Amino acid sequence: MQYHSIMRTIPALLTVWCLASLCALPPALAAAEPPPAAAAAPTLSAAERAAIDAAIRRSLKLPAEATIGPVELGRVTVLMLRGEPITDAGAAWLADPATGLGALTELHLGGTKLTNVGAAALAARGSGLKALTLLDLSSTRITSTGAAALAATDSCLTSLLSLDLSGNSIGNSGVAALAARDTALKSLTTLNLGLTRVSDAGVAALAAKGVKMIGGVQYGRILPEGLIVLRDGVEELIPADTVVLCAGQEPARGLADELAAAGI
Repeated sequence: MQYHSIMRTIPALLTVWCLASLCALPPALAAAEPPPAAAAAPTLSAAERAAIDAAIRRSLKLPAEATIGPVELGRVTVLMLRGEPITDAGAAWLADPATGLGALTELHLGGTKLTNVGAAALAARGSGLKALTLLDLSSTRITSTGAAALAATDSCLTSLLSLDLSGNSIGNSGVAALAARDTALKSLTTLNLGLTRVSDAGVAALAAKGVKMIGGVQYGRILPEGLIVLRDGVEELIPADTVVLCAGQEPARGLADELAAAGI
């Protein structure tokens, strides 16, 4: 199993992670926080339902006045809800098999109000989202506990290929859970951990498990075969089937934490 990562220390640091599969980390990093039990879903708010219905209409190219029923829900394969007022209740509703989103393969929830409870609902054994291959949970309120719920042995996300957890308060214990040998995420090929709280110890552990880090490169262009970089004046192809760009390495979450503490 191999990881490929390209890292460049510049003000706007870009990191490209191309993961062939996941491996176990040392026990010292496999700490602590147990995955949360998924709570019963609160009542879906009118704002959340309106946002979801609008996203479904966009996905299916339906007119604004179109009714959303079981037939429409069963046809949805991509749902773009980034930045919408989606909470844990919305995540639970999306994951409920009775909702009927069993054909969904891409779910974008970045920039929403999801917490570890919502992450657990999406990944629960009884979730109806077993067909997901791409899940964007960037810049939410998920911590290492939520990452562990996504990666749990009984997680339903066994078909997941791409997972974006950038911009979250995920540390070494979350990385350990995602990379554990018994994770359900064995199909994962792309993992975005930019702007998290993974320390040098977490990075070193990944490097010890096969991460390849290349410094001093300039990024060129993305081709179907992978990423073209310029190193020492020579173009080089880094083979990859998926490329994820992450700006920055050290998180600056002061304002986000203050807003979260205020319940915003």
